[in-house]
Amino acid sequence: MLLISQTNVFGQCGGIMEPGFAFLTSSRGCAPFTVNIQTIYLSSVPGTQYFVDWGDGTPEQTYVQGATPVIMSHIYPLASVNCGYDVVIDASNACNPRGSVVPITTQVIVWTNDVISIDPAVYRVCAGYAANVSFTDNSDWNCFPRATRENNAPRWIQWIYGTGPLPTFIPGIQVNSVTPGSYPYLNPAPNRNPIYPVTAPGQVSLPINVPVTTLADIGKEFEITLKNWNQCNAYDDNLLDGNAFNPVSGNLVNGDNPPQITRARIVIVDAPQPTYVTRLGNAGGPIQTIFCLNDIIYFDNNTPAIAGANFQYTWQFYDNNTGTGVPLATSGATNPTFSYSSSGQKMIRLSVRDQNAAGNCIAIYEALVSISPSLVANIQTTDFLNNPITPDFCQSVIAPFTGFQVRFTDASVGVVTPTTEWRWEFYDENNIMVLQAPLAGGFSSTALGPFDRTFTNRGIYRVRLIIRDNVTACQTIDEVNVRVYQNPVPVFTANRVCQGTPASFNEASTLVPINGESIVLREWDFNYNGSTFIKDPAFDNQTTFTRSLGAAGLYQVALRVTTNQNGCSDLLVIPVRVDPLPTANFVPDVVSGCSVLTVIFTNNSVGGQPDIVDRFVWEVDERGGLGFLPVSTQRPTDIGFTNQFVHDFINVTTVNKLFDVRLRVVTVNNCERISPPVIITVFPGTASGFISTNYSPFNDNCSPVSVNFSVDPQTQSLGPTNYQWRISDVSGVISNVSTGTTPTYTYNFINTTPLIEAFQVQLTTTLPSGCYGDSVRVIRVSPVPVSNFNIDTLVFDCEKMRLRFEASQKGLQYHWTVSENTIMMLNTSGSSDMIEYEVLRSGVDINLAVGLDTRNIANCTSNITTQSIVVPRRDIINTSFTVTPLTQSLPASTVFITNTTNPGPWTYEWDFGDGITSNTSTTSFSHVYATYGTYVIKLTVTNNVCIETQTANITIFPIPPVVNFSYDPASGCSPLKVKFTNLSMFADPATYLWDFGDGAATSRAANPTYTYFLPGKYTVSLSASNISGTVITETKQMIIEVFEKPIARFDIKPKLLYIPGGIMYTKNNSIGAGRYEWNFGDGETSDLVEPQHVYEDEGIFDISLIAISPHDCADTTLVKGAVITQKGGQLLVPNAFSPNLSGVQSSPGSGQSDGKNDVFLPVMRGVTQFEMLVFNRWGQLLFESRDPQIGWDGYFNGKLCAQDVYVFKISAKYENGETVVRTGDINLIR
Repeated sequence: MLLISQTNVFGQCGGIMEPGFAFLTSSRGCAPFTVNIQTIYLSSVPGTQYFVDWGDGTPEQTYVQGATPVIMSHIYPLASVNCGYDVVIDASNACNPRGSVVPITTQVIVWTNDVISIDPAVYRVCAGYAANVSFTDNSDWNCFPRATRENNAPRWIQWIYGTGPLPTFIPGIQVNSVTPGSYPYLNPAPNRNPIYPVTAPGQVSLPINVPVTTLADIGKEFEITLKNWNQCNAYDDNLLDGNAFNPVSGNLVNGDNPPQITRARIVIVDAPQPTYVTRLGNAGGPIQTIFCLNDIIYFDNNTPAIAGANFQYTWQFYDNNTGTGVPLATSGATNPTFSYSSSGQKMIRLSVRDQNAAGNCIAIYEALVSISPSLVANIQTTDFLNNPITPDFCQSVIAPFTGFQVRFTDASVGVVTPTTEWRWEFYDENNIMVLQAPLAGGFSSTALGPFDRTFTNRGIYRVRLIIRDNVTACQTIDEVNVRVYQNPVPVFTANRVCQGTPASFNEASTLVPINGESIVLREWDFNYNGSTFIKDPAFDNQTTFTRSLGAAGLYQVALRVTTNQNGCSDLLVIPVRVDPLPTANFVPDVVSGCSVLTVIFTNNSVGGQPDIVDRFVWEVDERGGLGFLPVSTQRPTDIGFTNQFVHDFINVTTVNKLFDVRLRVVTVNNCERISPPVIITVFPGTASGFISTNYSPFNDNCSPVSVNFSVDPQTQSLGPTNYQWRISDVSGVISNVSTGTTPTYTYNFINTTPLIEAFQVQLTTTLPSGCYGDSVRVIRVSPVPVSNFNIDTLVFDCEKMRLRFEASQKGLQYHWTVSENTIMMLNTSGSSDMIEYEVLRSGVDINLAVGLDTRNIANCTSNITTQSIVVPRRDIINTSFTVTPLTQSLPASTVFITNTTNPGPWTYEWDFGDGITSNTSTTSFSHVYATYGTYVIKLTVTNNVCIETQTANITIFPIPPVVNFSYDPASGCSPLKVKFTNLSMFADPATYLWDFGDGAATSRAANPTYTYFLPGKYTVSLSASNISGTVITETKQMIIEVFEKPIARFDIKPKLLYIPGGIMYTKNNSIGAGRYEWNFGDGETSDLVEPQHVYEDEGIFDISLIAISPHDCADTTLVKGAVITQKGGQLLVPNAFSPNLSGVQSSPGSGQSDGKNDVFLPVMRGVTQFEMLVFNRWGQLLFESRDPQIGWDGYFNGKLCAQDVYVFKISAKYENGETVVRTGDINLIR
């Protein structure tokens, strides 16, 4: 039944569909393109719906299947950006809901015409210049190149020349060096009209030859046309015939389809017309052609702009007035600056090239400037006999000092003119001017000098010669430095030595420099004769070294040090003493004998020494491998000193023994000599040996000890005549007994000290020959130890009592016993002189009995010592408490505590684990925690003896932090310092992270202060976390605004101002300001941008400028001594001006100016009377003025005068009473 039911269901809906389709048209074509697709879905049935997305942004279309498959059709009007479309087909019916059938995805490729262009669109050619140009096909081909969907079929293109109107044609133009007979002109080569196949853009036209044109040809053009066909607008629709040049339509001009067309042209344009004027300092400086040496000349480029042009400027600065040779410098700036360091006329050449014009479109303009003064200052230095010198001198460190003589002579180079003036200045070593010429100050109209000066003190002296032109005020300065160096100070030390020992030298010379000089050479003469310095070159520049000087005597050692500037040097001589060596010799009275052998040595070196002897040292080598050892020292200053030395030589062997003896003689200067050694032979003496028959050092030997002694057989075999026994301890001899010829002896030794006592037993044996000898043995007797001990209480608390038992005598073996209430608890032996014993307290008292007996290292034992002590019974406290709850979460943070300890007179101390403690004895109470965490609550209970503790853990869980902050100020001028206040709660301070929004820095401080240096608006954020792990960020957008601080800068001209009448001009170079406050230092102020100012009094004035921004941010600059005013006069006359061409001024001849060099008026300073007359070349008076503020505007009788050369005569009287008259030419330029 189930299978039948399923069969019925599939029979109603057709079953599971499988997708399929077919293009009824091509899948690719040119726009507009119609595509037809037929559905071929397996198991589709009538009523099946098809959903099509054509991929071009149009709404999805739905088709319903009837009795036949569905045919879907769509028109693509334009080609897509990706040269085609992705088509998606989905389907659904009763058995196949939408989404259950795999969608069909396919592509439709759509192309269109190419977008064509020519590079360049316009060729500019300057009038008067020729050019050869070619155009390039720079088209953007449709869907080419591409990896897929590429429209890569070959193209047709065609170049057509001279397609514009003939009247505007450039005369004489050629194509490929051919003058066409008519226009439009086509390439005569075969298969070039059109060109096929073209597989990529970039085809180049024929070269077009533009001849030299005239100004009349400006604006004339030559046009070319480019045609393009691709497969979407093919020139020939039928390529199957193998001929791509026979359109089906027969239209050989435009082909079967209209081409894509674009045009380009060649146009004749103006050539550059370079010109410039020269200004002083910068673009705002006055126009002039006379400049001072090293003045900054600003070249104001007035070359007129040309639409479409791109000028390249080349400036050449020559050191002559002809413009020949290699220029001093070149520049490519529009308005360069340059300074000349030599005087005279100089040519400056400006070349202007239009980089946007084809061909070599370059124009040149040349002009001259004059550099003043004509005489360049130069100082010659000689001695008083006129011998040329370099004025560098070396002065001694101490008096007498040398006076160095220098003559200063004017040797200036150039031409002296009537306007040349001289001034000399002499400065001492402290840079204070001590002499000027002329003496009254100012300048002299005649040359001065020579000057003879003497220099003594260390330092650098300056001498200046200033030469100026009193008309141009230009000056040149030469400065000579006279350097008086101080000689270096040689310093060294050398030690006194003995003959044959090298002396040590340490050099520490010093120098007081004036010009950074240093010591570079150190030379040594080790036997200086006082006149001729003969150095040892092996020790040049040695500062720490040793050297042998030679035989004994006094050496004069000289050090010469030299500096690296001017070779200043000095010599130091120090005497170095080489002391002589003493003599050393002696003789013994005997050289052999029996042990003990006493020898008397006679010192023959006491007298006749070359130096005073400090000591005589006698040394003996016993030939035992230790070498010579001192046995006695004799000093001539000792009381009872003699030239004899007595020494005993002992031989305890049975064979002869040799001793070497020598004498070491040392002088008061520690020089020494050692004599040759003398050999002493010592024969053996008696052995005198004995033994103890009942004593062993390995026995206990506890006091008292009786010891038997017996002479050994070897000694007895010598047949001694007497045995002498002597007993002694540290206090001295106890017993001294002779046993004659009896070789035995007994003695009872008693030790009454607490330590082992050593007794010396000495046997002296006398032989029949009278020689004797002795020997010593040591008997050690052990003491009897003690057993006293002390008791200390270490711990006494509620649980236990710990005791320490310590023996009085140390270093023994100890036997300890301890019993509690008569029960033995401890029985131990060992080397410990101290034991600890712990008793646990109980409800009853405990009686302790402690016993000690001791044994020393000699196994001697003591008596037993016993002591008793009582341990008292203990208290029962039972410390405990409860706490609830054990866990909770913020903001809940209160716990409740109940003390369950046994009641009693106890002391309570609570520690809640958060830094808070309490001594409450209350049974029940609560505690509040400030923040989250796990805390240990600890209760400590004491009764002055017992201490009990109990702990419990509680946990308070955190919540995420609440992040917030404030700030102050919110805005201000750069640099702006802002203080941020952290208002966050529940945060871990270690997690704070501030971002101030300027990308420069962050901070982890709780309350940072941050400085903003750059203007702008800033967003600030604060992030924080805690143990919960959640990071919370608070961001405040654009809360801080920093205003840009202006920069106050200015310049003034001139810096030397003559009054009355002198005008000071300001140049405001400030940045970012809108208001200004000037203070001219004479009580006058101004709020203009670039004010002019006239000073009334002489003096040196400071000038300040405050620049204020629109947000009231301010910057101040102050120039100290910015301007100097003095009474005097100056008259500077220009040689050209350009009148205002707009018409007659408001009152002709009024001298009113629009600021564009349109009035002829000299620059005057300190002029009190003035008259100016202007004549034409025929002597006619055109203008006169007696007002220094009114000049000639170029008009006469209301009409502008012609461009010509005019004559002026100017009479002026200066403040100092001097009268000048100037005449000359003035160029009126229109």
